[in-house]
Amino acid sequence: MSRRARRTLVTAAAALVALASAAGAAERVPDGQRWGGSRVDRPAPMTDPAARTVTITGNLRDNGLLIPRPKVTATFAAPAPGCPGIGDLSLAVHGTTVATNRGYSGSTDLPTDACNGSYRVAVQIDGVERLDTVLIVDLPAPEVTGVTATPDQDGRRITVAWEDARGRAADLEGYTVERRIGSGEFQPVAALAADATTYVDQDLPASGGEATYRVISHRPSPSGPRVSAASSSEPTRFEPGPADAPGNGGATGGGGGGETGAGTGGSGSGGGDGAGDGPAGSGTAPGPLRGGSTSRVRPPRTGVSRSFLPPLGGPRVSPDQVTPTTLDDGYDEELPYDPIDGPLEAEVPDDELAGFFTERAPGRGLAIPVATALVLAVWAMHLRALARAGRPID
Repeated sequence: MSRRARRTLVTAAAALVALASAAGAAERVPDGQRWGGSRVDRPAPMTDPAARTVTITGNLRDNGLLIPRPKVTATFAAPAPGCPGIGDLSLAVHGTTVATNRGYSGSTDLPTDACNGSYRVAVQIDGVERLDTVLIVDLPAPEVTGVTATPDQDGRRITVAWEDARGRAADLEGYTVERRIGSGEFQPVAALAADATTYVDQDLPASGGEATYRVISHRPSPSGPRVSAASSSEPTRFEPGPADAPGNGGATGGGGGGETGAGTGGSGSGGGDGAGDGPAGSGTAPGPLRGGSTSRVRPPRTGVSRSFLPPLGGPRVSPDQVTPTTLDDGYDEELPYDPIDGPLEAEVPDDELAGFFTERAPGRGLAIPVATALVLAVWAMHLRALARAGRPID
């Protein structure tokens, strides 16, 4: 064998190894079947909320004697129970009926309330041979719309309302409500479940002012929890609290039994000497509440336990609003259950999909070992020829 022939053979074997290694990019029907060598291409991930067209493409290779136009369909499996499915898609085969290699393609729309995750795609050829791949949907959480803030008659409570966003994301997990007083920073005040559409804020500062609210939605995705853009309300005016309300002195820095006062604890009638705006010694709260101070009571939990929701300190209320049913010292500093950590959805590797869906025929996967053995054999012949050329002639 000449040196040029050996080099050509080595190059061809290396190319065969490269092609065999790259074959995992698309699932193929095993050789030995009529449509052996046919493939389905993995569709592009869906990440743009405005672009919701799913396109499936691939190539058919006909190993039969007759070459009719086959029926090719694609079916989709939703990533989780309760998620809306994608309807079956009929794929058009291109080219003439006498060609052994023909492409196919088809498009459909993603449902408006589709879940994020990995959709398994199965392509059937004449209802027998099947190729499998996955469609990744990784969309942001839908922006909350229709956010309004309405004060009650006395101006000391504000009801925040918004439109239900589950119609645009069936896997919506909940909302975060944030509040800004005046020109300050937004701070989270509530973490609510996905079925919530209102929140009543009873923890307004006693000094009065303006409050602005915004609502953010949450949903899972293959790349981790996703949140929406914030949707804000207009600033809403709320009135100051009553002058003799417990906590007014302490909140301003100099009332009796407040932050700097010396409250008695039992009766709450301290003789504060701080320099503030509140009236000294006006606290009247009984029991463990200090006179003139602001009590903090953690509200009942709503059932949302997602780890990406921000921790909340709970709204502040005055002592006359406290009822025994809202006090629970057992869970003052932590949730009564462990939050869920880790990714919510994982993509299934290609090799596992192939093992789950596709029946492997004998001989599949031998291309790389055979090509490697061919390369080694050629090099052995080359070394042997070199050794003979260097041997002295008798």
